[in-house]
Amino acid sequence: MSHCYFPIAFLTQAPVPFLHVADFKDVRRGWDLRDTQAADANGHAVVVWLGASLAGNSNDRSTMEKTCSDGTNSCWAQWNVYMAETVDGHDLVPAFTQFTASDHIIHAGTVSTGGLGGGANRNLADFFQVALDPQHRANISFADDHIASPECTSQSPGHCADNDPQSYRTGQPYFTYQLKANPNIVPAASGQCSTTPPAPPGFEKMTGGGGIPSVKAGLTANFGFVAQNDKPNASLSYHDDGAPGGAIDAHSVNTSVPTVTFSGNCGRSKATPR
Repeated sequence: MSHCYFPIAFLTQAPVPFLHVADFKDVRRGWDLRDTQAADANGHAVVVWLGASLAGNSNDRSTMEKTCSDGTNSCWAQWNVYMAETVDGHDLVPAFTQFTASDHIIHAGTVSTGGLGGGANRNLADFFQVALDPQHRANISFADDHIASPECTSQSPGHCADNDPQSYRTGQPYFTYQLKANPNIVPAASGQCSTTPPAPPGFEKMTGGGGIPSVKAGLTANFGFVAQNDKPNASLSYHDDGAPGGAIDAHSVNTSVPTVTFSGNCGRSKATPR
């Protein structure tokens, strides 16, 4: 199991099988990239992140870089590149399949998430991005410092072993790509952008909003709503910067209701009393 330290939109689910690394091919490239998400086709999306073998704050040396009994960095946090893929991204709760994209440990120890501040390792810098090629295969670039730098003889004399905690290292850009696309991807028609699948028969959905005068003169309180009758659901939002005591920003999210009915330009929902 990996522990995620990058703030991305990843759906947490039950453990899923990992793709064998033989399904990816590693080559060395020199890309300076940083994003971690990509989408194409009809509901196809991938998310990529760095995951460690230890849980905890990735900046904390006492957790990620403990003193190992054998004098190496073998007990440090070991990092890999992971990817999650979905082909039903239009669903309210998409299903993701998780893969290991790197074929070796790419880094050991801390990983800085504080920019130039703090004392955590910054070797991986911002070399991190995923993109999808015309065949819908994931292409991932990332930084890797699992091998000691050739400059270690002058920068850390006597400490040049790849598993030496004191060896001098620099992040090197790597590139890996998926050898086969997911067979369940539904591509868009040639020359057209992907579109949302057609709604089921009888499906109705309504969205709207507006504004009313705020308590504070000159300001407007805004409201909005969305409701649908298939898997009955209704959500409301209200925002008022002029409310007494400070701004109000209220939302009801994915509120399940027994029924949602529509008549012309009007929609009506009824929640179960509590």
